Amino acid sequence: MNPQKLTERVQSALQDAQAEATRRGHQAVDVEHLATALLKQDDGLFAQLLQRTGSDRGFLEGSIAKALDRASRVPAPRRASSTSRSVSRACWWAPTSSASG
Repeated sequence: MNPQKLTERVQSALQDAQAEATRRGHQAVDVEHLATALLKQDDGLFAQLLQRTGSDRGFLEGSIAKALDRASRVPAPRRASSTSRSVSRACWWAPTSSASG
């Protein structure tokens, strides 16, 4: 995965997911961290999808938060150093920027 080829919105979501993992003391960024970051993008594709399908956003946020609360934590303030296999796969399918760098 080349982060330079991802769109700015995807890059932002990944950074927010890593920040969420670090804040919670998790060693790796997982799908739940990414979902939390995507839910915070009110005008993003994820929010639009939830709205179009009539999904309960509050319920989803709460369920994800509970799952993250149950996840194991690492002692001391460490930065999330890796991404889970699921997040890596999701990034592979993420939209890429058409601008060459």
